[in-house]
Amino acid sequence: MKLDFKITVIIVLVGVIGILTGFIVGRKNNEIALPATTTAIDGKLAKEYKEQVLVKTIRENAKDLQQCYFALLDSKPKVTEGSLTVLIKVEEDGKISSAKITKNEFQDPKLEGCVSQKLESYYLAPPPMGINRNISHVLAFKTEETAQKEARAREAKSRPPKLFPVK
Repeated sequence: MKLDFKITVIIVLVGVIGILTGFIVGRKNNEIALPATTTAIDGKLAKEYKEQVLVKTIRENAKDLQQCYFALLDSKPKVTEGSLTVLIKVEEDGKISSAKITKNEFQDPKLEGCVSQKLESYYLAPPPMGINRNISHVLAFKTEETAQKEARAREAKSRPPKLFPVK
């Protein structure tokens, strides 16, 4: 059976209209409501981007960020261990345009400024289209003693248990 050109065009148009109506359903205030699956996909993409790009870049530049922490320790603060929660805005080209501290356990504005300034100098791989480019991340700062204790505990936990011969 041979389809003529008109029937083929009609079938294609019906398909396109069907796809578009799936995107336009629930339209309010000139916004297009996307299908429910888009949110799950975006969340997965955002999580993968954060883990594979942002966290990797922060780890690669850990020594750079540690300089801010060491400057804090030199001032003999009351609080020597804690974390900063940072809201990072990534532009389409991967440039970090802002890094705002939303939670500071150290209560030290110099540390905030130093960390924000260093993060804003980083470039990341461009984020996937359509994901929210405002990413929250926690930076934990610990003394060398605490870091070594935690590393030993992780190592001990990852070792297989010793097996003794049964008599």
